[in-house]
Amino acid sequence: MHVGIRDFSVTFGSRIVMMLLAVGTQSAIAWSLGAAGRGAYGVCLLLTNVLIIICVFGSEVAAQYFLAAKRMSVSEVVMNTLVFGGLGCGMAIAVGLVLQDALRNCLADWDTTQPATPR
Repeated sequence: MHVGIRDFSVTFGSRIVMMLLAVGTQSAIAWSLGAAGRGAYGVCLLLTNVLIIICVFGSEVAAQYFLAAKRMSVSEVVMNTLVFGGLGCGMAIAVGLVLQDALRNCLADWDTTQPATPR
């Protein structure tokens, strides 16, 4: 029973720390960009989150499960995490580069320096 409470406390505490660090980092970046850069920052966050969902393959949840269930050793979990993490990073970089070029071409005609004129 005590082991379960300790494991829960460590997991819950680490999730809270991760969330606070993420909120702090995102707030600092949004504040430094100012009002003009917040839209671009929002698009970058959206793209990053979508790529994480697509390219992670659920390996972080699987690693926790297999390690907690003692179905794999720590070294096997670390090796699988590194392999699938590398594959996911490679996929995310490739998709990001393709989308970057597509967005650059799409936004090339959009001139934000001129005021909008009513039609």
